[in-house]
Amino acid sequence: MNRTAPHLFLLIAGLAAFAAAPATQPSFQITTRKPDDVVAVKAEAAQTVFDITCPSGIGAATIVPQAQQGDWPDVVVVRLHLTGLESLILSKGDKSIAAEVSTQPGHARRLRLSGSANAMPEITPDSPFWMEIKAFDAQGKLLDPARDLPPKVGYFEMIVPKTLLEAGGKQARELKIEWVDFFRN
Repeated sequence: MNRTAPHLFLLIAGLAAFAAAPATQPSFQITTRKPDDVVAVKAEAAQTVFDITCPSGIGAATIVPQAQQGDWPDVVVVRLHLTGLESLILSKGDKSIAAEVSTQPGHARRLRLSGSANAMPEITPDSPFWMEIKAFDAQGKLLDPARDLPPKVGYFEMIVPKTLLEAGGKQARELKIEWVDFFRN
């Protein structure tokens, strides 16, 4: 009997299992301002999604990659289950992106950049801080941005610019997210 055949089979089976094993998902320390707010981390395709639900419509979260994981994933998506987005602030290091989606017809999207050396200039599509704000219905169907806001169970979604995730270098690890669906009187 050939004694190397079983060992060779086990070696090949082990390599196949190793190759088929999913890559380790990054882990994060997440804190929310309100206990009812939930931030779920999802790995979808080649991106990490922070899926945020907020019953009150106003909230905040701080997300920090765990030390052993190192840097931020290449593609970070923020998904907010809100029906309006009158204010969104994404901050890391000394940079912040302030965004809004108008509730007026046309639903214009506006983005501004703040940091230690500037006073809220508008972010244009040619800026490395630009991010598109998309709206989806409950089934994940992309809505017409000029005509529709998400319905009650829809959501807004944006890819966080890599430039923002790199802001502040390695010592600035926290990504802070603040949101308001509709301002209240």
